Amino acid sequence: MRKLLLSLFLFLPFAFLRAQNTAPDVTLFDCNGVQHSLYAELDQGRIIMLQIIDPKATATLNSLRNLESLASTYKSAYADKVYSYTFPADAASGCDEMPATFVSAASNYLQFENSRAIIDYFRITSLPAIIVLGNNSHRVYGTYQSYAPARDAAVKASIEEAIAESSETGTVIKNSLGTVFPNPFTTSLNVRLNPASAATRVSVCDLTGKSLLTKEFNSEKLINFNTSSLQKGIYFLNFYQGDKITGTLKLVKKQ
Repeated sequence: MRKLLLSLFLFLPFAFLRAQNTAPDVTLFDCNGVQHSLYAELDQGRIIMLQIIDPKATATLNSLRNLESLASTYKSAYADKVYSYTFPADAASGCDEMPATFVSAASNYLQFENSRAIIDYFRITSLPAIIVLGNNSHRVYGTYQSYAPARDAAVKASIEEAIAESSETGTVIKNSLGTVFPNPFTTSLNVRLNPASAATRVSVCDLTGKSLLTKEFNSEKLINFNTSSLQKGIYFLNFYQGDKITGTLKLVKKQ
């Protein structure tokens, strides 16, 4: 008996850690009757935002619109990679109670019927809840209960970290200028401007200072560079306000 209790004592913390840090291996059916294996889709390189909502709450549609506005920039930069999966919190709620008017307006957006396995696994107690998953390690990059727009910065950071790790081995650079990921990079480089920064454009430059790639910041303050044409080596990312350089970051291109 003592050995059994000791085994349970050692196992429970590990089980709790797993539930917090990795996705469950579940098979689900969307509202079109299509079967989805969560592990299989993460293994394909998808970044998935699980959205647990109350379809009967009047604030649900506004929350979904805000979330999809947040995710749309990443979906545009990474077509067929970043997805939103929405579930009703009440297992008794069917697809006919989900906000159908929203579906046509959102890309890479799927609705599902039953979320009991998801709710129990992640111990969801407060709605709406957002869970960011990614990578073939099935990692959980962030769990946000009682989601509100004030938490958008944290949700974005989770998505960006998932993209960085799922796309290629690299890290996320964060400073007063903005967020750059991944570094080292191979075929793609992302730059998100810090809201406090006055920079209007960025350039990827070689060691001589020659500008090789340049883009203006859009309304979402996010830029995606296709860097497949660059050779392996060291580069600099210059932030500009007009013609003035306001900051520089060192980057590495690997094959």
